[in-house]
Amino acid sequence: MIGGIMMGVGLFLLVIGLLNALLPNFKRQNQLNAIATLITMNELDRERSKQGHLTRYLTKHTKGLGSLDYLLGETTRRMYLGLGKKESYEVYIINHLITSIALGTVPLMVYTVFPQKLFVAAAPVLAGLFFYTSIMSIKNEYNKRQKLLIRDLPNMISKMIIALEVGRPLNNIFREISEHKQTSPLLSQMLKRLITDSREMSLQDALDKFANEVDLPVVYDFTSVVNVVIVRGFDEAEKDLNAVKDDLRDLRYISLGEQTRKEPGKMIRGYLLLGLSALLILGSMIAHIFGSFASIN
Repeated sequence: MIGGIMMGVGLFLLVIGLLNALLPNFKRQNQLNAIATLITMNELDRERSKQGHLTRYLTKHTKGLGSLDYLLGETTRRMYLGLGKKESYEVYIINHLITSIALGTVPLMVYTVFPQKLFVAAAPVLAGLFFYTSIMSIKNEYNKRQKLLIRDLPNMISKMIIALEVGRPLNNIFREISEHKQTSPLLSQMLKRLITDSREMSLQDALDKFANEVDLPVVYDFTSVVNVVIVRGFDEAEKDLNAVKDDLRDLRYISLGEQTRKEPGKMIRGYLLLGLSALLILGSMIAHIFGSFASIN
């Protein structure tokens, strides 16, 4: 009986191998078709092609309802959009929601081996914790972005003041700062977008767009001062530019102080969470083992 099954499996594999060797190989043709399809797609279609069926379905039924903003707040969406990611906000949330649910099934799988009610209770807790961490990562990444801009903007203003003193055009100053090796990639990209926007609209409007993208109150003061430079000249605005630069430096010192104060607390919370999880798992396993011994006796 077993010998017959083994022979059947062997013949099946042999037939598959022969068919693979004899039939024409359409791999190259499929690759060319895939490339042609990608070329004809726009950016949105390319993004959708990388998504799973469940993600596409949920994204389609989530957009336009405003449900995500109602649950997570408009600030979360604004922060995510400020990060400039290619993946849409809805897709990011839904992907992490699906991953959270999948992780929540892990304790249920453990429950089939160690039938303790604690694992059933841990399933929604683990899913919720992972999803919460995913949402908080948006805020953390956005805060890092803001701190990086706070660090770089005073240097940018210092270079602007030096260049304006000798009568350099603003667009040339922005371009040189964006290409400077000490400028961070984030600020460099934002300045390049500012230069591109200034070709399609007035420099004042481009600066307003730049301020909205930076999303720091003091930068609105900066753009107002630059508008004074455009209209009245550098001499009228030099004092105000230096004041904005000093405000940004003060803001940087404050953010550094907050970061130093919060780091130890984050480490302690992380260790406590890790230790608590380990104790819960260990305790449930010990309880199951003693329960098994008791049933044997």
